[in-house]
Amino acid sequence: MNRISKYSFIRLCTVVVLFIFASCGEDRSGEYAELTQEDRWIEQQMQNIYLWYYDMPTVKEENYFAEPKEFFESLLSTKCRDGEGDHFSYFESDKTDNSATDNSLLIDETSSYGFDFMIYNDPTGTTAHKMARVLFVLPDSPADEAGLKRGDWILKVRGINVTDNNYGYLLQGGATTLTTASLNSTTEEGEIVLSWGQETTLEIGASRQVTSNPFYKVEVFSQSGKNIGYLMYDHYSPGLTDTSTEYNEKMKQIFGDFKSRGVNEFILDLRYNPGGVMSCITELCSFLAPVQNLGQPLFSLQYNNLNTNRNTTSHLNANLAAQNLGLNTLYVITSPYTASASETTIYCLKPYMDVKVIGSTTVGKNVASLGIASPYNFTLHPIVATIYNCKNQSDYENGIRPDYFYNEFSNADPLGEIGDPQSDALLKYTIQWILNGSLNLPTTETGIASFRSNGRELSPHFTTLDHKRVRGNILTE
Repeated sequence: MNRISKYSFIRLCTVVVLFIFASCGEDRSGEYAELTQEDRWIEQQMQNIYLWYYDMPTVKEENYFAEPKEFFESLLSTKCRDGEGDHFSYFESDKTDNSATDNSLLIDETSSYGFDFMIYNDPTGTTAHKMARVLFVLPDSPADEAGLKRGDWILKVRGINVTDNNYGYLLQGGATTLTTASLNSTTEEGEIVLSWGQETTLEIGASRQVTSNPFYKVEVFSQSGKNIGYLMYDHYSPGLTDTSTEYNEKMKQIFGDFKSRGVNEFILDLRYNPGGVMSCITELCSFLAPVQNLGQPLFSLQYNNLNTNRNTTSHLNANLAAQNLGLNTLYVITSPYTASASETTIYCLKPYMDVKVIGSTTVGKNVASLGIASPYNFTLHPIVATIYNCKNQSDYENGIRPDYFYNEFSNADPLGEIGDPQSDALLKYTIQWILNGSLNLPTTETGIASFRSNGRELSPHFTTLDHKRVRGNILTE
């Protein structure tokens, strides 16, 4: 029974029984239709709106008895994107599962400890244990209240060493304990040796709903006659819901303040930004693009040939001129988890200004998804459109390469506080770039390893950044 789930097998057996009754002269077609209606509804939606509908695999009669999620995923194109297939469309159940035993859980915005992390093998090489490295702590979250900091290494959860089987307990659950330690680096006989510092036990409260304000850090740094604005933008959201606008209003206030403080250089930090609602792209870009370009096209959406009437073009908002910074150059911090709306921002501003990028090559998502609510307690999020800049270009499906490479995830150096110009390496290097015009950093990915100051490479094999609920270029209707 490895080809179909237990649930699908039961449904299929039910259908066989129905056919037996039908052969005896009893009409059971209504029950058959009821058993297959969810999957047939999914197929109908996909055959119309899915960008790669023409590449959907052939559906056999027995496929209609699969669970809806399984059936939806079986329809996704395996040929698109130069044979890489569709890894971006996704299925979302409207039912909430608050268990924390499944490591494949998405980060649940309704119940979270409020921090992002990566799982590594023990970087000291002295044990076979796993370690969790804290990347990002949300303010006013259980993690923040417990004193957890970016850069902390979590060695134990509930007093037990972190393993592949229990790191799900770091996502959500009841009140618990986390054992943390710093990673120390020393040089012995010319070699770098890593070791653990003193362990600390933190008491962390039960997971709960934590509001993730997209404006994680807002700063102005005045150095060498330059006023450098800095925004760490966490996700593209217009408000607490996709139809409210309080975050867009807040963004307008933030850029008005930047302008009043004479900001003449700007750093946009998108390193952990997985995307979000596309309307926010236009708002953000309208503050950053050269003021003379306001009102001009920013990006266009092109749907499949069945939905050309949906094709649209978004323009830079001339009504935001009062908060526009009048920039000609923009500095952007990226990572391997910079995706979708973040990439659209970078790519679609490039025709209008000099966009300088530091960090890592981005994901390469030049397409947009649309949420389609079903009458069956689930929502489909198929890819429905390709995104083009004002030059009708869309050639970033392999990601946006930075001008200078620096990958904080593979470097054992301490992670400083985000937004600290001294301890946050990516921010520190970006400010140096602004002040000096160049950097002593690799300009190719092959040069990253030779640059590591401690000579030790770290290889993460799980990160919560891959499992955010906010993901994609999300369209709203």
